[in-house]
Amino acid sequence: MKFRGRLPFLRCAKESFTTKENGAVLLKDDARKEVFGAWQKRKQEEIPHPFLGEKISPELLPYA
Repeated sequence: MKFRGRLPFLRCAKESFTTKENGAVLLKDDARKEVFGAWQKRKQEEIPHPFLGEKISPELLPYA
C-alpha cells in the first residue's frame, strides 16, 4: 500500500494494519515506528526554496 500525501516515498504492507470490528483501521506499532522514523528523516533534508532558490528545511518553508 502506498501513502498518499506527505510521505509519498514510504510504502506500508497490508500486514502493517489491523482492522477492528467497528471498521476502524489501526497502524501496528512496528510500522508506526517506521513511518515516524521516515518522517523525521524527511524533515532533516533540505530542499530548494521555490522563489529564493536557497536550500531550506521543509519545516521552515511556511516562515520563509
